[in-house]
Amino acid sequence: MNRYANKIVAFDLDGTIIDEQGNLYTGVFEGVKRLHAKGIRSLIVTGRHIDLFCDLSLSNEFLELFEDFVLCEEGNVIYNWKEKRVFVQNQIQLECFEDFFSTNINKSNFIWSSKGKLYASSRSALLYYSLLYNVKNYAHITIFDPNRHRFEEITFILVFTQDFNVQNIQSNDDKYQIEYINGKLQRMKITPLITCKSINLNNFLNEKYKLNMQNVIAIGNDNKDYFLIKNSRIGIAVQYSTPQLISIADIHLDQDIGTFLRTYDWEV
Repeated sequence: MNRYANKIVAFDLDGTIIDEQGNLYTGVFEGVKRLHAKGIRSLIVTGRHIDLFCDLSLSNEFLELFEDFVLCEEGNVIYNWKEKRVFVQNQIQLECFEDFFSTNINKSNFIWSSKGKLYASSRSALLYYSLLYNVKNYAHITIFDPNRHRFEEITFILVFTQDFNVQNIQSNDDKYQIEYINGKLQRMKITPLITCKSINLNNFLNEKYKLNMQNVIAIGNDNKDYFLIKNSRIGIAVQYSTPQLISIADIHLDQDIGTFLRTYDWEV
């Protein structure tokens, strides 16, 4: 019997095991391979949309070391990378999106995800999104045509705006989460009310394996991983993590992630 059968290692991607160019940090491949050899399950839990995950071009040899399912969009969407199948765990209420769409389609530029597929309200929205995420090939983003497409299973809306007072979206609404983002392009991101790596991973593990967060060793690097790290059996903040994440982690690495994965005692 495999004594590691009920142990899960959950990895964030960006800044945790890959760099800003999307390349694996040195030693990560060998470290995850070591986990796989021990019979420890590894899972990817990322904020990336499916297309942005696929754009990384991670080798099949590397992905084979993980479970077939990738938790994308903070776990709101489950992607089976082998079968190219999409499962939606959480979504924005359809009537909320329809109200937003009808009010703002001629006033704002926005992108949304429907059943794992990206749609743009305009060509400008498509270009903004491509600029923001350095998308080289945006053929997979569809400019919405009401005569050909329909709304279903909406998992996020990304609004590019200089005015955060977008109509039909209120910050005190209890039907979704809103994140206001300043930076490369000022924008507002609207996601389902339950948008949390920890909750979504726990639900997935319970349904798939009859396990929960007490079976998880989680590894992350920033505040998006806060509850993932806090609610895991062991939460690990990589070497260059945010102060807030370090403050609640069980372990803060004083070495690079590749060295840690190759040498850590997984008996704990």
